[in-house]
Amino acid sequence: MQTTQRTTLILGLIFLVGAPHSRAARGAPASRRSPPRMSGAKDKPVAADSRFPGHPPRPNGALVSPLGSPSLRLVSERLRIRCRFGGSGCAVRHDFVIQNTGDATTLDLPFVSPRMAVLAEVDGKRAVVNSVPTPKGPPPKVPRRWSSTGRGLDPATGKTYNLPGPNKHRVLRHHRVRVTFRARAQVTLTLITNSVGGYDRFRRGRTQAQVSFAMTRRHNHFVHHHELPLTDPDARPRPSTGPAIQVEWILPANLVLGANTKVTCQRSGSGRPEQKCTGRIAPTAKQLRWSTAEKYRRPVGFFLSAGVAFNNRGAEALLRGGASLMVRSRKDLVSLSAETDAKERFALALTYQIFLPYTPHSMEMGLHFEFGMALDVVPQVRPAIRLGTALHMTVVRVNLLFDLYPGELKKGGGPSWRGIIAAGIGF
Repeated sequence: MQTTQRTTLILGLIFLVGAPHSRAARGAPASRRSPPRMSGAKDKPVAADSRFPGHPPRPNGALVSPLGSPSLRLVSERLRIRCRFGGSGCAVRHDFVIQNTGDATTLDLPFVSPRMAVLAEVDGKRAVVNSVPTPKGPPPKVPRRWSSTGRGLDPATGKTYNLPGPNKHRVLRHHRVRVTFRARAQVTLTLITNSVGGYDRFRRGRTQAQVSFAMTRRHNHFVHHHELPLTDPDARPRPSTGPAIQVEWILPANLVLGANTKVTCQRSGSGRPEQKCTGRIAPTAKQLRWSTAEKYRRPVGFFLSAGVAFNNRGAEALLRGGASLMVRSRKDLVSLSAETDAKERFALALTYQIFLPYTPHSMEMGLHFEFGMALDVVPQVRPAIRLGTALHMTVVRVNLLFDLYPGELKKGGGPSWRGIIAAGIGF
């Protein structure tokens, strides 16, 4: 009897220990399983993945609420945006020009913003911002909030596209600032906030041709997206007609800017390389969206390599150098090279290089194939057909080339082929 009870107890413990594993084997809930790893740009985004490919912008900014006085009216608006940190962070100054058509007065002007730091200036002087007390009574079940559109903007083409991941939102906070108005005079209220952009790491990802040259690679291949709400039912009056909102961006000269309005940019004459871009937004526009990305660098790269050239008569040391011009949206290269060996041979080659696709998450390794023509100039002129391949490890490359001389096939004298193995760098 005791043996039977002991056996039953042991079997029960084994069942309890093995039950979680058996449930996992049959398929545990998705929340308990680790997310599948991503392998490229076409995979669906997984929020728990460290290589999450995008992040929608969060709603930023601040808007003046209805003024609450019949003697006050909103005359014009202006946005001044200064972008730093590669475009991922931008300081926003939103100017509201308010006209007082009555007598002198002092009012507490209300405005709203998401849960974020906000500063205020009145005619260029810092003003005190006070948060509106929380109203008495139970809080609303669904607090008012600003939600982003979840849309991105390509800075080069201006086309919009959906960013992966859920749309971001922030709960609104009510503030007020005390402003003194002179009789029949204008006051400029400036609300100062910071916009931290979302990002997309695939839209303008590095290509293998860029990675292969030290001076052509971009340091930041992200596209940073920003979004400012411009209208809200309780935030500001919605004029059907009126002057357009003037927008001005100041950003580093190495960035390209795209917006949901026509933008004109020009370099500034200051010591630090910057550019100033201007645009106009309709007064009824719902959002101002803009994106920044680092410009593509020089389309020309240079390379230098050394190795061995060989044929059926032996091998000689080889020195090779040249220049590559990026084509096809900088995915392929056209290369012009010159090479010489210990026998004072000098040759030129013009080839087209086709690069295999480059995965941004992998190590900076790649492969390309090339084909074209080679021409021996010294000691005699001999044309050849060139085929080859190269393995890239960042800026280091190893080439394997083969030259075929059709004119030598029937002569039977000199060698009709040459092989080349060379290693070098791109810069």
